[in-house]
Amino acid sequence: DKTKARDPYRHPKETLAFFGVRPTDTLIEITPGGGWYAEVLAPLMKGNGTYVAAIAKPKKPEGEAARDQSGLETMFAGDPAEYGEAKIVEFDGQAPSFGAPDSADVVLTFRNVHNWAEGGTAPAMFKAFFDVLKPGGVLGVVDHRADDGADFEKVKDTGYLPTDYVVKLATDAGFRLAAKSEI
Repeated sequence: DKTKARDPYRHPKETLAFFGVRPTDTLIEITPGGGWYAEVLAPLMKGNGTYVAAIAKPKKPEGEAARDQSGLETMFAGDPAEYGEAKIVEFDGQAPSFGAPDSADVVLTFRNVHNWAEGGTAPAMFKAFFDVLKPGGVLGVVDHRADDGADFEKVKDTGYLPTDYVVKLATDAGFRLAAKSEI
């Protein structure tokens, strides 16, 4: 009930439909945090596809990445009927890799790009997304948007990014913009 209360704001059904997510996909969710979308995606993929939660390798045992990983492991272990097939992989944020080249159908990330932009790792992350996706695969990005034309240097620490900045990160990595939405 606690996570369902966020549905009117996050629009999970509409968002996943927009990205074309199918239960048969191999889907990698990048930095799933507390697992809000993992609660939807892992059961959706179970039995037909593959759900992978990609977590930044924890730098400190008490840090956010370690807490997120522990929380997901606990959630998955606590309900094997729903999450028994879900996988967790660690990645190095400075030299990210998310699996074998051309092995995923979909890569999704929710409200994370601003963190990589602040940390200077965004170009490497987007390149790693491109590398792991099969030809024709989908990169789905959800993040808070700054006003169009906003100066990246002035907004990068706010958690909001100009859409053109994020699109450029993706196109510089080899992607082409297929569509965008106001969902």
